[in-house]
Amino acid sequence: MNFGRALREIRKDRGISQKNLARLIGKNSSYISLIENGRRKPSMSVLEAISSTLKVPVYLFALIATDEHELQGISVGQAQNLGTSLLKYTKDFYV
Repeated sequence: MNFGRALREIRKDRGISQKNLARLIGKNSSYISLIENGRRKPSMSVLEAISSTLKVPVYLFALIATDEHELQGISVGQAQNLGTSLLKYTKDFYV
């Protein structure tokens, strides 16, 4: 799973900076950068804090983080379409 890629995509979609996200979850902005660059993996508690702050269910975060070789039964395109649709839905739902 590529949580860094997912975090960057969701964070940008929500229009929040690394610095602001870090402040909201009580972490240093360099920690967020390390996650996004694949140098750190978030713990479940950090993942839950990020998901809550960005108003994205953890399951959606995990779907967006899924790598191609981890998909079973659906194509990459289908997974991307599903993730994008759900991300838009959650954004509209929580706004």
